[in-house]
Formats: sequence, C-alpha cells, structure tokens
Amino acid sequence: MRLIVKKCLSVLFLLLLVAPLVYGQQSCLIDIENDFQDLKTSLKNPIFLDPAPSSNYDDRESKKVLMVVVHHTESPTLKSTKCALNSSGISVQLIVDRDGSITLMVPLEKRAWHAGISYAKVQVDNVVEELRKLNDYSMGIEIVNTGLEPFPEEQMKSVKDLILYLMKRFKIRKDMILSHAEIGTIVYNSAIEGYAMRKPDPHKLF
Repeated sequence: MRLIVKKCLSVLFLLLLVAPLVYGQQSCLIDIENDFQDLKTSLKNPIFLDPAPSSNYDDRESKKVLMVVVHHTESPTLKSTKCALNSSGISVQLIVDRDGSITLMVPLEKRAWHAGISYAKVQVDNVVEELRKLNDYSMGIEIVNTGLEPFPEEQMKSVKDLILYLMKRFKIRKDMILSHAEIGTIVYNSAIEGYAMRKPDPHKLF
C-alpha cells in the first residue's frame, strides 16, 4: 500500500511540475496564432507562421513595447536564417524575405532575443531615460540580406508595411524605429586594438 501511495505522490508531483510548462506552451501557441491571423488581416503581404522553439524567448516581465529594431540577417536565405537563429538560441519576432513575404516566429507580446548588448537614450512619457537590455522594450525584424547587396523593392515595401502595423498596434513613435547599429553598444575589438560599434546592421544600402 505504501508503495502505491509513493508512486501516486510521485506522479502527482510530476504533473504539478509539468502542468505550468504545458499551459505556458499552449498559451504561447494561442498568442502566436492570434498574431498570425491579425497580421494576415491587416497586411496584404504573404504571411507565414513558423514558431521558434519556446526555449528561445520569454516574457517581457511587464515591460512596455517602445521600439522596433531592424537587422539584416547576413545569412543568404530565409531557411538558413531560421536555422541559424534556432540553433544558436537567438530569436526574433519577424523575418522579411527577399520576395516581401513575412515569417512570424515569436508571439509579439513576448520578448525575443535579438538585440544583445544594447543601449538607447530615449524619451519615455516625457522623461529622458537610459535604457539597456533593449530586448525588453523592442520588436525585432530581420531582413534577409547578406550585408553586401541591395534590398529588393518588394522587401522594403513589406518592411515599411510591417513597421507601420507595429507602430499602430503598440503605439510606437516614429523616432523609435531604430537600426541595430544605433543600439548595439560600442565594445572593445581586440582585432583593431580599439573600440568599435558592435553591430553595423542593417548596412548602408538600407
């Protein structure tokens, strides 16, 4: 009898541990599906859903979305971009491919991990604040581009439409649309024995 009780308690304990994880995953799936449907309704662009592993993003912890951060991928294709992000534990809410199609990977209310070491001095509610860890406050958009080539017109149109959508939905000011270069803080580069901007993307042709 004791053995049966022990086994039942063990199973119950395991269920108590697993239940919040399962509920959290289901909640994220519902959130991303709702975002997907809203994007499809709001934008004319082709929209695709390809969720990132839930271990690659987390909650914003009540931080307000204030900005959009734009990147170029360096990877030459959408497929290689998604593989690179997923395998490295990095994430981004949205990717815009060369043909203008948009892929949603992280629920928009969640915190994706795209900005890294980052800093911005910005005005928030009429007060100038120095913000760090900008994943907390930002939406990330990756644009498929190696960093050495022009951006196709249809791709740029999609980026514009997407930014306008995010500005309207999250009440983001136009001065809070930032490149990764603008928020990627200066760090010491041993190769040049000096300080350099950590992230130069998107490149000068953007």
